[in-house]
Amino acid sequence: MATRLTHSPSSFIRDFLTGSEESMNVFRYLLPVAIVGFAVLLYESRRLQMPHDLRTVAIQAAGESKAEATRTLTDLVNIYPAAMMALGDVRDATSAEAARQQLEAFNPLIEKAQTIWTQVPEPFRQRFRAPAAEAFGKLQSTVDQVVALPGVGEVLKEPAEQLLVRLRPFT
Repeated sequence: MATRLTHSPSSFIRDFLTGSEESMNVFRYLLPVAIVGFAVLLYESRRLQMPHDLRTVAIQAAGESKAEATRTLTDLVNIYPAAMMALGDVRDATSAEAARQQLEAFNPLIEKAQTIWTQVPEPFRQRFRAPAAEAFGKLQSTVDQVVALPGVGEVLKEPAEQLLVRLRPFT
């Protein structure tokens, strides 16, 4: 049950100044609250000095504009499912040719991402590597299945392996 103050604020201050016991009980809790409040303010001020997001650090390190670097890294993440979809539609040599063109279209984006990647701090890379490794494994098994199809391997083997070689450094 909460204790209610029976005094008005002005009488509370007067009682404190005269040394009333009731006002002194309140102030024994004031010191721990002030310490905790100071600690929170100190933590928040340091947190504001640190970058809010590792992507921001990565973008600043890469010397790219934030929007451009974010778009490039997001596109890099989207390459894995897009490549699997392109390969999933392959049934014969004509569909393999269309998939080859799609896989080759990823090369400039991967080259740009590699430029940014080499300048990104290691903590960001570590956050990216685990999901990229999982997606890379799925993409590699899809490539193996599609290249094994008759008439498709001749068309897709080189561009698919080149894509895997270019994506491997991100895992």
